[in-house]
Amino acid sequence: MKDNLIIDKFQLPQNWEIETLENLTTQIVDGTHHTPHYTNYGVPFLRVTDVQTKEIDRNNIKYISKTEHKDLIKRCKPVNGDLLLSKNGTIGIPKVVDWNWEFSIFVSLALIKLKPQLDVHFLAHFLKSDITKWQILRRAKQGTVTNLHLEEIREVEIPKLSLIHQKKIAQILSVCDAVIEKTEEAIAKYQAIKKGMMQDLFTRGIDIHTGKLRPKYKDAPEFYKESELGMIPKEWKMKRLENCGMFSKGHNIPKYLLSSEGFGCILYGQLYTKFDNTILNVESKVPKETFKHLTSLKYGSILFAGSGETHKDIGKSAVFLIDEKTFAGGDIVILELYQEYFKPYFGYFLNFEHIQRQKSRLGQGSSVIHIYSNHLGGINMSLPDKIEQEKIYNKINLIDRQIKNEQSTLHKYQQIKTGLMHDLLTGKVEVTFNEEKYHGRI
Repeated sequence: MKDNLIIDKFQLPQNWEIETLENLTTQIVDGTHHTPHYTNYGVPFLRVTDVQTKEIDRNNIKYISKTEHKDLIKRCKPVNGDLLLSKNGTIGIPKVVDWNWEFSIFVSLALIKLKPQLDVHFLAHFLKSDITKWQILRRAKQGTVTNLHLEEIREVEIPKLSLIHQKKIAQILSVCDAVIEKTEEAIAKYQAIKKGMMQDLFTRGIDIHTGKLRPKYKDAPEFYKESELGMIPKEWKMKRLENCGMFSKGHNIPKYLLSSEGFGCILYGQLYTKFDNTILNVESKVPKETFKHLTSLKYGSILFAGSGETHKDIGKSAVFLIDEKTFAGGDIVILELYQEYFKPYFGYFLNFEHIQRQKSRLGQGSSVIHIYSNHLGGINMSLPDKIEQEKIYNKINLIDRQIKNEQSTLHKYQQIKTGLMHDLLTGKVEVTFNEEKYHGRI
């Protein structure tokens, strides 16, 4: 054991002993450094991308021959009860080996074999904690770390708690994880429902007399007509986006102008990172005295990202649904729709996959992709009338609110777990346990 800094840095109890991971393990080694010969079947070969989900998808992993596997496990043989840790690319992801099938690993993963006094689930939680992240960053020569060396993993310092204490902490944090996973599953379920709903609503629409989806074309062809986009409901009209409103563009807002007070502003990058389909609040602001040369937004303005990194996402859009004075930054294309349209509808519709494919084809460039108003104006659409647009919007928005509520709940649970993890692993919260209950089980 050596002198450590984590007791002072994280104000750990002075009576806690600290030990390096190397002294609490029997082996810390990485996988093979050469790319093996992959086969269609054989022994699973795991990489970083394979351990980032709860369950390993054995239908989507690489395989190697049994002969090559036997050669690789002479140096690195993972078994049930070991821990894998990502060390290249996306670093610091722990994965408890809780299965019995044989496998080998690539150099991007480290294999950690534990001594009996260290609980594997406790270690997995500890390696995700701020204490471990701080130690890794402290040793890094740069502000970001993309590779973990084995020596750095071996030097990670850990509180040397009793095995009972470790298991109790792991048990508490695992309960938190279970709640988080259930919430993530609910979000995934709602998102799948939303995707299917949008496909139906934007191709079949709603019968305004019944309030239900129109039957599919194959079941009721009399409700549809031919168009250049295929079969569409009889009541719908073909439109080009340029005929639905007036285009304008935002003006550059240098970062040095951004302020904590003033009028709201939207930067084009935020259309990718902060806003999904609707803009209901803004975080960025510019001082009130600088607004004169900027482009002001109106309630219902449609904003398109005029620049992007890929053709797939170029022209990402959102509808502005705020009544406060707000300005659009550079590389934002603005569309002010005519009054005959229900403007919130277009927040969802213009990101619909059929429309996005048109935007992708219209994008210009290679390393940086651009799309301009004259390109966007050429988008072909089949549109219902304003009343039906509103009904479609309300159905999608209802499930969207459910998704946002679940996402808010997820964020709350994640914050609770982060705080609880910190308190448990630093001794701020005392863990109580019944030694007799655990006697004979360790």
